[in-house]
Amino acid sequence: MFLDELTIDQCARVVRVHGNGELRRRLLDMGLTPGTTVKLVRMAPLGDPMQLCLRGYRLSLRREAARDIEIEPLTYCADACTRACAYRRPGLRPQDPSCTHSKGKPGRRSWRWRRRS
Repeated sequence: MFLDELTIDQCARVVRVHGNGELRRRLLDMGLTPGTTVKLVRMAPLGDPMQLCLRGYRLSLRREAARDIEIEPLTYCADACTRACAYRRPGLRPQDPSCTHSKGKPGRRSWRWRRRS
């Protein structure tokens, strides 16, 4: 299965990045390395580009580039990527108390609002 076949809110693990040259190097540099968990967050109205959540950040990727990334779908996605990307969506907070972004405004670090110990 390849990354362009993923459905919205489905998680997968990167198995291999195919291709060669500059595009492959760029994909690897952006964090799409084997073993990385990715989640398809949303797609543009015409299906290109697609927005992925991986390693705690969001990445927009064209379908043409996604066809070069081999994945294995995951049935359960309880991962740091899901928690880290959840705080950036307005109105949502991560459920995990260990997440460092559990207080404050969405999308901002909340160091000002933490209580000193």
